[in-house]
Amino acid sequence: MLFSWNFRGSLWCLIIVLIIGPCANSKDSTMLVATSWQNYLRLVPVSLHDGYTPLLFSDDIGPDRAITQFSRFYPASYKSLLSKDVDSAIEATWPKLSRAVICTESIGLGIFGAVIAARLDAPLFFTEDSLFPEFGVPDDSLVIIGADIREATKGIVLKDSISAAAFHNSLAENRTIAVLCESANWAFLAAEIAAYHKCPLILDRNEIRVLKPKLLAWVVDHGSVSISNVKDLYNYCTFTPGSLVPDVAIGIVTGLDATDVSLMLARTYTYHLMTGEWKSKGIIASIDISSEVEPTSSVPMEIYRADGNDLTLNFLDNYLPQVCYTYICAHGSQSRLVLRNGELESQHFKLRLAPQVFVAEACMTGDIAGGSYQSSIALGMISSGASAFIGSMVIGGPSPLFSYPFLHSTPSVPLAEHVRLANAMRLDFDATWSRGILIGEPSFHQFEDEFYDVKTYLEDGQLSAEITPRSDTGMASLVIELPSGTDVKYIVADTGGGIIRKYIRGPAPWHSPFSYASSGEAVKIMLEWPGGKGRLRFYESRPFYAPLLYLISYVATGLGIVFFDIVANPDFSPWFVVSIMLLFVLLYYLKRWLKEKWLLVVLAAASIGSALLSMLISFYYLSQPDFYLAFLFIAGTIITLSPFLSKIRRLRNRIFAAVSFAGVPVFASLFLLIMTGSMKVFLMALSASISVGLCYFLLLTLLVRLMYKSEKSRQVFPPVENSREGVSEDIKTQEGS
Repeated sequence: MLFSWNFRGSLWCLIIVLIIGPCANSKDSTMLVATSWQNYLRLVPVSLHDGYTPLLFSDDIGPDRAITQFSRFYPASYKSLLSKDVDSAIEATWPKLSRAVICTESIGLGIFGAVIAARLDAPLFFTEDSLFPEFGVPDDSLVIIGADIREATKGIVLKDSISAAAFHNSLAENRTIAVLCESANWAFLAAEIAAYHKCPLILDRNEIRVLKPKLLAWVVDHGSVSISNVKDLYNYCTFTPGSLVPDVAIGIVTGLDATDVSLMLARTYTYHLMTGEWKSKGIIASIDISSEVEPTSSVPMEIYRADGNDLTLNFLDNYLPQVCYTYICAHGSQSRLVLRNGELESQHFKLRLAPQVFVAEACMTGDIAGGSYQSSIALGMISSGASAFIGSMVIGGPSPLFSYPFLHSTPSVPLAEHVRLANAMRLDFDATWSRGILIGEPSFHQFEDEFYDVKTYLEDGQLSAEITPRSDTGMASLVIELPSGTDVKYIVADTGGGIIRKYIRGPAPWHSPFSYASSGEAVKIMLEWPGGKGRLRFYESRPFYAPLLYLISYVATGLGIVFFDIVANPDFSPWFVVSIMLLFVLLYYLKRWLKEKWLLVVLAAASIGSALLSMLISFYYLSQPDFYLAFLFIAGTIITLSPFLSKIRRLRNRIFAAVSFAGVPVFASLFLLIMTGSMKVFLMALSASISVGLCYFLLLTLLVRLMYKSEKSRQVFPPVENSREGVSEDIKTQEGS
C-alpha cells in the first residue's frame, strides 16, 4: 500500500499566536505550525474549527525562514510549544467534548481520520495519545478507524482506509472539487485541502470518473509529475468522447519539501485576507524587442513593462518581489529563463517573492520531473514565495493569445480553469496535448468579485449573450458557459459605439482568438473582452475566407519558429546547426547527379544564406549589436555568388536554387517534428519553408529580368556567335538541312 507507514514522529509542534495588529478580517491572526505528520493531522480539525487558521509544517523547532517570510504578508509572531500543548489547543477548541475520532497511528488511516474529524467538528486522537481517556467520550459518540482498536459498542467502526474513505466521501458536501492523493512523502498535506473544501479525498484515479469533479487537486511528489504520468491523469479526467481537453481543471500540489507545500496552501486560503501595495502591481515582460503582449486597455493593477534589452536581472530584482502577477515571455528550460543579460535561475529569488502568480511563457519550464531536485524553476518560484506557477511541459508556451493571460481569475473561474481553457486554445493553434500545467491549488483566484455578468439567450434560432460589467475593469478574460453540445467556431461581438470585434477558433490574423472546451454537462468559451457593455452572437461555422487566414497565420508563425525561435533558443539552436550539416552531407552525395558544378556552390551558399537570414532576424528582434556583423556576412555571401548569377537564367536552375534556399528550414522542420512530436508545428515550419523558397524563386526571376533588360539595352548590333557552342549549333543546323 502507498500509505503503509506506521511510525512515531517527533512530539514537537509550534503554535504561533498573534501579537502584532489585526488582519484584514478584523480577527486575530493565528498560525499553527506542526513538526510531525501526527501533530499536523491532529491540528487539521483545529485549523478549520472557526473559519480558517493557517496550518503550516516545518522540520525545525525554531523559527523557519519560509514561515517568517509568510508572516510578512499574514502578520503574526510565534514561540515554541511542546507536543502536550496540542492537547491543550484541542481542549481549548472543544471545552465540552461530546464527540471524537480515534485512529491507529498510520498515515494512510490518519489522513481520513483528520478529514472526518474536521467534517464532524471533533478532535482527532491517535491510540498512543495519553490524554484521550481523560476526556471521557462515550463509546456511542466515537468514530474508530483501524482494525487494531477496540470496537465501540454503539460507535462507528471503520476497519481500513477503503471504508474510511467511503465514510468521509459520503459526508462531503462540495462535489465540485476533489483531492487525489498520490504522494508518498506528503500525504498528510492532502487532508488540509479536503477538509478546507469539505470535498472528497480519493486515492484511486478511477474514482475521478465516478465523481466527475470540475476541479482536481493532485497531491503528488514532484518526481512523479512526468509527461507520461500527466497524460495518463488527463485521460482519467476526460469525459467527453473525442475531446483532447480534460473536462477537469487540475492543480498540481507539490513542492521541494512539505514546508513549501503547506505554505502554498496557506497563501491560497489567506490570499484574500492579505493587503499591501504588491496586490495592485504586476509585470509583463518579453525578450522580444516588441512584446507579443500589447495591452490595449486598463487592467485592475499597475503594470511594469520590460521588452528586449530592458528585460534584465536588474529589472526583475527591482520589481519581481513586490508584485502579485508576473508574465515573462522568453526562452527557457527546466531550470532557467534566458534574459537579455543573463539567466533567471530557479533559486535566484529564494524567499523574496510576494504570494504572486508567476507565468513562464517559455519551453519546458513545467517539466519538473525532468530537472534535478533543486534546479526546477517552477519549484524554485514556489519555494521563493509564489502562490502558483504556470509553465509548459514541452517545447512551446502555455499561455493563450491574450494581452493578459491568466490574470483575471475569480471564484467562478479559478486559475486552474484558466489554464485548462488556455490549453484548449493552444490545441486549436499549435499544441497536440494540454501541455500547460499549474503548480498550485486549483481553486486559487486573485480576485474575489466577478468582472462581468453574462446572460445567454436564444432568439430566432440565434444564440447570443449580453455582457454587463460590474465595474470599470477594462479588458478582461471572459468565460461564458453554454449548453452541452453547442458547437461554436465563430463569434461576432458588438462592443458598443458601432465597434464590431470578430473572434475565431484557431489561428487567424485580423481576428481575436477564443477558447472552446467541454466541461461536464456544459461547454465553456473563454475570450478577451475589451471592456464595457456589449453583445455576442455565436455561430457554428467559420467564414468562407477562414482557410486563407489559417494559411497566412501558419506561414507567419512558421517563419518565427524557424528563423527566430530555433536560432535564438540556446537549448535548441544546436539542432539548427546539425540540420545545416546534414544538408551539406546530402548535397555532397547528390553532386554526382549534378551536371553543373556551380549549382553545388549555389546550393551550399544558399544554405549558408538561410542560416545568416535566421541570424539577421534574430539579432533584429533581440536588438543585438551583432546586427551589423550579420549584415556583413550576408553581403559577403552575395559577393561570393555574383560570378554565378549568369547561370540562373534557366528556369530549372532557378527552381533548384529556390529549393536549396528552403532546404535548411525544411530540415529544421523535420527536427521540430522529432523534438516536439507536433504535426501542427511541423506544418507551420514547412509552410514557412515553402514560402521562403517561393520568395527566393521570385527574387531570382526578377533578377533575371533585370539582367536581360540591362544587356538588351546595351546591344546596338546583333551579337556575333563565335563561341564553340554557337559553332556547334550552326553545324547541327546544316546537317539537319
